[in-house]
Amino acid sequence: MTMGDRATSLRPAGWYTDPEDATRLRKWDGRGWTDSWMRAPGGAASAATLRPTAPGTTPPGWFPDPADAAVRRWWDGSRWTPRVLTGTVFPGRTELGTGFAVLGRFLAGLLALDALVGVVGVGLAFWSSSVIGRWLADIEAVDPAEAQRHDDVYLATGVVSALLVLASAVLFVVWLRRAYGSNRVDPAALRFGAGWTIGAWFVPFLNLVRPFGLVRDLGRGLGDRAAGAGLRWLVPAWWAAWLGMNLVNSVSSTLSRRSDDLAPVESLRHLHRWLWLDGVSSAVTAVAGVLAALLVLRVTRALEVGRAERPVPTDAGS
Repeated sequence: MTMGDRATSLRPAGWYTDPEDATRLRKWDGRGWTDSWMRAPGGAASAATLRPTAPGTTPPGWFPDPADAAVRRWWDGSRWTPRVLTGTVFPGRTELGTGFAVLGRFLAGLLALDALVGVVGVGLAFWSSSVIGRWLADIEAVDPAEAQRHDDVYLATGVVSALLVLASAVLFVVWLRRAYGSNRVDPAALRFGAGWTIGAWFVPFLNLVRPFGLVRDLGRGLGDRAAGAGLRWLVPAWWAAWLGMNLVNSVSSTLSRRSDDLAPVESLRHLHRWLWLDGVSSAVTAVAGVLAALLVLRVTRALEVGRAERPVPTDAGS
């Protein structure tokens, strides 16, 4: 083996200038060249060879730190910044930016609130069951004021839950789209376009499988960072809980509406029987919220691995 071959075999996995075509980058898996490639930004120049030297000469991006070639430093188009990063960066994809971590933590907080409302819902189901059970035992004991309080509490809880679910769903799609298209995710592991991070939720039947595939591929695109995040079990557990939540909520809502056409006493009996399912629905919602919050936090942290701030070297130029 020649010295050149030895040097090539020691090259870490990553994206490098294609030896057969200098206008594109090709994936090296640590042992050999793969079939994955992308067009190099700026033609033949790649992130591995560019060295920003003066304002306006190179577009913004991650480049080898002038003080430490093993670390990448963010060039904002005019000067070096304190932002540094260790690990692989995939050229030609979107930079996450400093606000992504804030978005991830805020979304995880909303999802945790969803879970808390689910726990409250379990308690409400037990409370409601005891109230209706007492009324059924003595129909003369029904207090209109107590019945109104019961309805008000259920209505308020339902409104809060609906608003939290809507806000969480919108932010989850925003978070997923930004993560899926980021330069910290290997595009060779992604089977779908970034547009599916929005559209997959609205296509009937496909929305039962495609969002799971998107998040699973996102985990694969994280490479070694996914192992530390425990995504192998967390992603299928999250999706199973999500599907279970929607199924139980749908059945519960359908059975609840059936009491509207019954006589008052029969309606109370029907609601009393239905409340166990409402409790199950709330419990599954709580589990789904916890798993979704864990998923968002762990993926966000994995995407942020290696980010730090260091003073700009004094000899790095302007």
